[in-house]
Amino acid sequence: MTPKRYRLSRKRGFRLPADVVNVARPSRLGNPYFWQELGRETAVSLFEIAIEEAFGVRGGTLDPVYIERVLYLRGKSLACWCPLPKRGEQDICHAAVLLRFANERPGLGAASNVRTRKSG
Repeated sequence: MTPKRYRLSRKRGFRLPADVVNVARPSRLGNPYFWQELGRETAVSLFEIAIEEAFGVRGGTLDPVYIERVLYLRGKSLACWCPLPKRGEQDICHAAVLLRFANERPGLGAASNVRTRKSG
């Protein structure tokens, strides 16, 4: 099954499937950039830049703890409060960025190097 993004809800009777990881704020993988202040696109773009820096994609400092948290999400569906995109629209949500990094970038050398150093 391909991982996907769910939207959290406060509606009565809503239950998040057991295999879905909640990445909304204040979780450890919540977006620290406030969309209410910056706008959704800017907040998500800043989050993506921060992840790229943590993975060394933008020449940032590798963050083994954060990399490990993101790699834990591989193969898992994620949930956030952001509205789901309509068909054909771009998904502007930090959870979509996490899904992409955890699942579509398996060959990140920086990530595998960090895991190797940490375990050995």
